[in-house]
Amino acid sequence: MGAQLDSLADAVTFGVAPGMIMYRLLQLALTKNSMPVENIWYLLPAILLPCCAVWRLAKFNLDKEQIFYFKGVPTPAAGLAIASLPFVLNNNTGNVEQWLHNPYVLYGIIAVVSFLMVSNIPLISLKFKNFSVKSNTDKFILLLIAILSIIF
Repeated sequence: MGAQLDSLADAVTFGVAPGMIMYRLLQLALTKNSMPVENIWYLLPAILLPCCAVWRLAKFNLDKEQIFYFKGVPTPAAGLAIASLPFVLNNNTGNVEQWLHNPYVLYGIIAVVSFLMVSNIPLISLKFKNFSVKSNTDKFILLLIAILSIIF
């Protein structure tokens, strides 16, 4: 029961909320480009994010192979990537604003993130079988890169 409730919370936090963020970003992009915001068909792709997040969570709960690696991008990672877009937009570094105000770029982001969530691409997980260096080399390298990135 706990795993199902956790997935329900993840579906709202990392699925519905990023979908609403993308919906709002699409509204802003369409307004800036003088496109019809009233037409729901232009905004409808934002619902793909929550749908794929729920699909990904259900697939994760049913799949017993994803103990030490993930199949597809985890829902929290995808949700955080989408949630970071308004922060990137507000910092306005370089010409990022013109890219994020282009609805077709946002449609591309939706398509790529949604596809990566439901794909079967094997991705690293930081779940350790044991702490031997030989069986966890990729995880230790990732941790070392993360620590060095934080320091520098």
